[in-house]
Amino acid sequence: MTSARPVEHLVFPSFLQNHSLMRRGLDLADPQIFDRFLRYNGLFSRGLVVADSDLNNNSVFHHAAQRRDGLFWSAVKTGHLRRAAREDDRGNLLTQREVSESLRKSSRWRFDLIPDGYPADLDAAIAQAEEDNPPLIWTLQRVNRAFGSKLLALLKGAEADRTRDAVQLRLINAIESWVSEQRSTATPFGAADIESQLRPRLDSAEREAWDAVWPLVLEAHTGNIPVVFDGRLAVTGLPEASDRMLPAGPESGPEESEIAARLYAGAQEAGGVDLEVRHLDSQLPSYNISMERLDELSLEQVEELREAAAPEGFLDGRFRAAGSGEAMAAGMDALREAFAAFLQRLATEGVVLTAQAQRTVLRSQLWGPHDTDGVETQIVATRSSPERAVEYAMMHSFPLPGVGPQVLGCDFTWLVDRVGRERARAFFGGDIALFWAYKRPDFRVVEALGNG
Repeated sequence: MTSARPVEHLVFPSFLQNHSLMRRGLDLADPQIFDRFLRYNGLFSRGLVVADSDLNNNSVFHHAAQRRDGLFWSAVKTGHLRRAAREDDRGNLLTQREVSESLRKSSRWRFDLIPDGYPADLDAAIAQAEEDNPPLIWTLQRVNRAFGSKLLALLKGAEADRTRDAVQLRLINAIESWVSEQRSTATPFGAADIESQLRPRLDSAEREAWDAVWPLVLEAHTGNIPVVFDGRLAVTGLPEASDRMLPAGPESGPEESEIAARLYAGAQEAGGVDLEVRHLDSQLPSYNISMERLDELSLEQVEELREAAAPEGFLDGRFRAAGSGEAMAAGMDALREAFAAFLQRLATEGVVLTAQAQRTVLRSQLWGPHDTDGVETQIVATRSSPERAVEYAMMHSFPLPGVGPQVLGCDFTWLVDRVGRERARAFFGGDIALFWAYKRPDFRVVEALGNG
């Protein structure tokens, strides 16, 4: 099928980046599970965005590409899986082969993990897709600015961690100095460059300390490409795939942004800002997807089903509400109604349109029994003064499949750590198999912390 795929209706799964953590038991390297992931996400977005380097390097895609009867190549050729492509200093878009050659120079052992001929196969498939859906374009300079700011902010936090020993602190200082030097000379760099320049030898006494510090670099590496699109490209992530220092809410006003900055700076302990978990009795219908039925559908059928259910109201409402805590407060009722109506259309009116125009009414075949005891959950930041009290939603969760918790300020990892995992358990809901958290990145606060 051919359908419009506006950026606002796409998602960037941060856990498909090469260095991200993955949920135990969610083995996307299994092509069958990866196909289920594509189908599931195809119901609730108009496509996935993957960075060109991750498309080359992530073994998840290597395994999926080996299965010619799977959905991976169909997703690439139709533009459902859309490339975030690198533009060089001369304004040229790099091919997948050129991206792989760049990796050869910075990390030969990682380059050697790429299957022979795979980048060339990607180039051929992508050329077909990008005739209708041009790639999203990013530059190394802008991504470096985000990566460097986040890494410096994480390193500053690690320096204050009293559990780290002297060897770890020396490595942290070395990485901080190296990153600051690259930024001062506007020299592009990535995680692979830090690894090749600063990683100790295998027999070095510092190697154990490196293993304790290196995860900070990988954390900083994750999720930066969507940042360059200034909040227009949403990120989805699993709780296990850390999103520390990747805050949300690109349309938040000065007061809301200032509250987020105070939270990151530790103002909660000082009594400046409090976090509160609230539960709202929403009486939403609870739909359950039949994965067995979903597994029978081709990606084309999934997309036709989604479009037959008229997803615009839900997709637009989700995108607008994720702009800030204030936007969520204003748009919560509309989003709730739009998404419930979308699910109802999927369950009762949605059809699968095949190439032969045959129709299969899904109804109970796709959806399990439902009830009406759904509860919405919020994390709210509050600040009181003698003049007035203000509050903003930091996260809001609807008990519906596909919508996930909406992260509206700070980041999912930070918020869950601060309120405690037991109190945050309600945000996980029953949609545990392919759970996601949805947010629109806002890097203003972290950029200030990293540059401060």
